Amino acid sequence: MVKRETVADGIVAAAREIAEATNIKAITCFSQSGTTVSLVARERPWVPIIALTPLVTTARRMALTWGAHCVIVPEQERFKGAVLSAIRAARSDGFAEEDDYIVVTAGVPFNVVGTTNILRVAPCDERLISKVDPG
Repeated sequence: MVKRETVADGIVAAAREIAEATNIKAITCFSQSGTTVSLVARERPWVPIIALTPLVTTARRMALTWGAHCVIVPEQERFKGAVLSAIRAARSDGFAEEDDYIVVTAGVPFNVVGTTNILRVAPCDERLISKVDPG
């Protein structure tokens, strides 16, 4: 059994549980350092891990992580933008379709190492995101 001591440990364990209990197509992780992606990989989920970062050096490091598919995305300031980036990456890289759902993990404040504290199950239909979160 994996020892879990931090909020990030709980978030990634929950992401795996949700993905395995439902029809989630991928777990997406925003990461500045790559740590969250490593934590998700440690859980060995049955779905793909999409590792998102604005940093090329972090993307290179995450590319060596078990099961991680790395995507360089623009830096985000708001969670809605992060969710939209995750949806676009999952769809454009063939992991999900418009009627699918993904798990999005991130940390607030954004662009700060070690802040993973959010998990959202998001529809891959961008129109549904705009209806729920207009900001």
